[in-house]
Amino acid sequence: MNDGQKKALQAPIPTAAVTQREQAGQTLDYVEGWWVINRMNEIFGNGEWGSELVALEHVTTIEAQAGKFDVTYRAIVRLTGPFQTQTGVGFASNRSSKVGDAHESAGKSAETDALKRAAVKLGLQLGLALYEKPNKQTGERTHVKDSLPTWTCTETGEVVEIKPKLDEVKSPLELRAYVVTKKASIVTAKAAGKDPTPKIAATAARVGTTLEAVEGWLAAA
Repeated sequence: MNDGQKKALQAPIPTAAVTQREQAGQTLDYVEGWWVINRMNEIFGNGEWGSELVALEHVTTIEAQAGKFDVTYRAIVRLTGPFQTQTGVGFASNRSSKVGDAHESAGKSAETDALKRAAVKLGLQLGLALYEKPNKQTGERTHVKDSLPTWTCTETGEVVEIKPKLDEVKSPLELRAYVVTKKASIVTAKAAGKDPTPKIAATAARVGTTLEAVEGWLAAA
């Protein structure tokens, strides 16, 4: 694991990524499984890490009231990649009038829960921050806060915030993150006769790179 990936894993969780649910009279914070998978792809790269369903066990099926079934599953998932192998155990239940649907949903949810429990061991960014106790006075956690979206350089693993405006870009890597993530908008603007190239060129010169380098980043994106 390179230094950029380590830094990304210890970054705070964006507030927008945190979802809440009510359980046993308490409000619980959590991150969705798709968000964890997406962040792992961004940090490590697509195809550079993997998840293996080690076990999926049916725990119970209970016929509840009104002809519905409560089904519970237990799953074990192993994560592999440029990090120490991590294993997580997850549980999930589902209620449905169709017992087959209840089994399918509970099994899938248990696998996702296990994946998240394995991923949380890798760092704050993948859910560990949610285990931090909130400040007694503010109710806030130190490592859950509003932040700009980030972009990860595939060559170095370095992570930078994606600045919303060119005027806020302060380095070649931030400029690369800006143009790569806004490639579609740049193409659309050019087609509409509002070519942003002069402003991009001026920004490139200001941060110590060239328009040719920018065009290369866009071509490779």
